[in-house]
Amino acid sequence: MSTDYRLKAVVRSEQGTGASRRLRKAGFVPAVVYGAGKDPMMISVEHREIIRHSMDEGFYSQLIRLDYGNKAEKVILRDLQRHVYKPFITHADFQRVKMDEVIQVSVQLQVTGEDTAPGIKAGGILTGAITSVEIECLPGDMPESIEIDVSGLEIGDVIRLTDITVPANVRLVGLMHYDELDEEEQAEQNSVLVSIQPPQMEKPEETTDDDIAESDAEQNNDEEGDAG
Repeated sequence: MSTDYRLKAVVRSEQGTGASRRLRKAGFVPAVVYGAGKDPMMISVEHREIIRHSMDEGFYSQLIRLDYGNKAEKVILRDLQRHVYKPFITHADFQRVKMDEVIQVSVQLQVTGEDTAPGIKAGGILTGAITSVEIECLPGDMPESIEIDVSGLEIGDVIRLTDITVPANVRLVGLMHYDELDEEEQAEQNSVLVSIQPPQMEKPEETTDDDIAESDAEQNNDEEGDAG
């Protein structure tokens, strides 16, 4: 079950670069809310609040209660823009949701079982470039994350998209039409999420001509010293 986050917002009428700059100087983040068959609404939220929530991974995929005036709406975060090199959020996009309509959202993958995986104990390296997956479900059914258990993996084993289990009433977007694909398309769609690679062997240092010359010089010096 999903966890609600909460943000207080102020509806804004001014738009444009100048207005956004003034908001940021005052400690607010310009944002927009859209979707659910309603007109887009320009808002601003406190920078310190959205920064605090942004440190939690669930904020990027869970329901957010947006309070403004005497109203409240359920939304999800669709985009968060940050300053190129400063620790500031410059803009946010929120999408309204209806609790009785399915939505597609990206949720984090949580890897468990590393401490007991035989492949890791044998020196294997756990690798995985994919950190989230796209799911489809009702807003109230959104999981905080999807677990990937690697406790039984040996070196060379992999876990693909078709190997993970999702909660009831949740579908993986990448597999929604999987059975309709041919083998080549299925192989492309069935992404590898994690794998345990063999340990990397250290390569012996290559001996260069300079190394050989230096070694010969040291040997000659030793021989001259013995002769003296």
